[in-house]
Amino acid sequence: MTDHNIAHALRQVAVGQEDKVALVAREAGTWQEWRFCDLLAGSEGFA
Repeated sequence: MTDHNIAHALRQVAVGQEDKVALVAREAGTWQEWRFCDLLAGSEGFA
């Protein structure tokens, strides 16, 4: 995941658009990116 994509994912979570983070992770398809999104969203029960 590039720095730009990470920053974008953080912004999506910050504005409550967790579903878009999941879509990014699904499209990217790597374990590391899935894990990153799980960690970002874990406090909200989203994974």
